[in-house]
Amino acid sequence: MTIQELLCHAYKELAHLETPHLDAEIILAHVLKKPREYVLAHSEESLSDAEAHRCNSLIARRSNREPVAYLTNHKAFCGRDFYVDQRVHIPKPATEDMIDAIQREVPNDFTGTIADIGTGSGCIAVTLALQFPKAAIFATDISDDALAVAVQNAKQYDAHITFLKGSLGEPLKKPMDIVAANLPYGWHNGWTDDAEVFFQPEISYISGSDGLSALYELIKKLPRMLSKSGRAYLEFDPRQMQTITEFLAKTNYTYTLLKDTAGFDRILRLTK
Repeated sequence: MTIQELLCHAYKELAHLETPHLDAEIILAHVLKKPREYVLAHSEESLSDAEAHRCNSLIARRSNREPVAYLTNHKAFCGRDFYVDQRVHIPKPATEDMIDAIQREVPNDFTGTIADIGTGSGCIAVTLALQFPKAAIFATDISDDALAVAVQNAKQYDAHITFLKGSLGEPLKKPMDIVAANLPYGWHNGWTDDAEVFFQPEISYISGSDGLSALYELIKKLPRMLSKSGRAYLEFDPRQMQTITEFLAKTNYTYTLLKDTAGFDRILRLTK
């Protein structure tokens, strides 16, 4: 079987998906350990039986809407490649907007403390550690599995991060100058009909009946977690904006809503 023949078969198998050609080409490139461009440029090259079998197996899983990132164990985030598997939530493009907001407001030679709360794959902590090499970076998660993945990603980029196990900011021993968090903000019954989400650990995307349990708990603990001039950057679902602002009206926080690249309010910046 040639590359072209396998791809033609894969395109048909994945025709019900949004990006069948792209998905098939990424999967085959992963199996061959080659760039996608190689696959497209060598259509007449023959595949071994093992390569064809492996690719067809992954195509079948993708046909059931298993995320490509889990099939290849790779996900791009802020221009870097991160390892992911079923132990962690797959980094979302929208989270890059939170990183952008921090980078716009914090100088590269920042020497303070930064905490990534609920680090998951570690993509936020690693990105911030590389962007602010003079800062002290901390990352927390309640899941041993997630921390193992995060440590793996930190080692890949030689990022200096202190990883701590525990709920939200409980493991932190001192106030932070910057807190970043992409906590779970989904809910059952109506949050999403994207089948790919449900392959991911439920603990990584569901947070109570309205998706706000973890966010509210963190906000209540921020006075202890933030330094005197500290700031928190928190991601949320734009549909939650009104509920969140009503909650914040009952607190003493100063806050700003920051928009994502699509123009939706998605990042909450808080100061004491």
